[in-house]
Amino acid sequence: MAFAAIASSCPNLRSLRSKLYLLLLWCAVHSVLLTSACSLELLSEDFQLVIDPKKNPGATGGAPSHPVDISRLRNNRAFALWPRDADFDGNGAGYPARHLPPEKLSYGGLDFVFPQYDPGGGYDNVLAQGQVLDIYRGSYLAIHMLLAAENAVATGTVTANYADGSTATSSVIAFPWWSWSSVWSPWHYAGDLVFPFHFTNTTIDFNQSAIYRTVSWLDSTKELAQLQLPNITSGAANGPGGVTQNTRLHIFAVSLIPANISTDILLQVQLARSTNAWFEGTDIQIFEAIILNVGAEWVLSEHDVLVTIEDETASIRTVRPAHVKRLRPGDEARQLKRQR
Repeated sequence: MAFAAIASSCPNLRSLRSKLYLLLLWCAVHSVLLTSACSLELLSEDFQLVIDPKKNPGATGGAPSHPVDISRLRNNRAFALWPRDADFDGNGAGYPARHLPPEKLSYGGLDFVFPQYDPGGGYDNVLAQGQVLDIYRGSYLAIHMLLAAENAVATGTVTANYADGSTATSSVIAFPWWSWSSVWSPWHYAGDLVFPFHFTNTTIDFNQSAIYRTVSWLDSTKELAQLQLPNITSGAANGPGGVTQNTRLHIFAVSLIPANISTDILLQVQLARSTNAWFEGTDIQIFEAIILNVGAEWVLSEHDVLVTIEDETASIRTVRPAHVKRLRPGDEARQLKRQR
């Protein structure tokens, strides 16, 4: 009888041990999750977004830009506070949402409306699938986009439909949204907005992630009626050989540069900034400016176009001006000037 009683109690003992094991396992997993959450919080405080200093900050010139509202077309979530909070690549990965630029973003002399993190799980970018942008009819020099591709370099075209019935395409190229964080790597891409890490679907990957600015030129002599985004499904792999690989294009912000219809030469300053470069052994600093030809005529060497920067309050004067020797309508030139 005693043996039978002991035998009958064994299943209860095994059940109790199983429950204790499960309880201990739950406590361990809960502890790891809490530690990971605290680690993510600490990491977010330690790192910062880097905006390409060659294009920001600076003093914007007289060249206007028109941000395009693409909120209606958003169909993907890229910004995350933790793993699987976003689904940028279809696998639960995303950019760190604590390091976003402001919504009203001025970059490279252009104005953008940059999407912000939505705690309710909403979309923040456009997965390009041939959608048509909402634009105001008019003449434009170019369309600038802040974008990124997924696993491979994405190449495609923006299709411009003009009021006279004509159509033209302009190329778009987007690099992968993350790459190995080494300047020596042949597959490292210099982003315009560089984030300190990115989320996978399970953890933090300390390789940097990035968003890039690209420009596609338009025919400024015609009235633009419609712009259609590319539809990209494959591209060159982010690695040795560049074999064809599945990829998709994501667009975060769009800005158009309007054209001023003129039969004369008309130049505008898009951006001017000081640099950290100096002539060795002198107190001569190098400044930089981006000049746009918004007119309808070529700028040629015989026009003798000089670019100078003057600031009496800061006692800045141009020692050696920059020369614009050749610049076609709708194009831009990056000029360096020597200042004292």
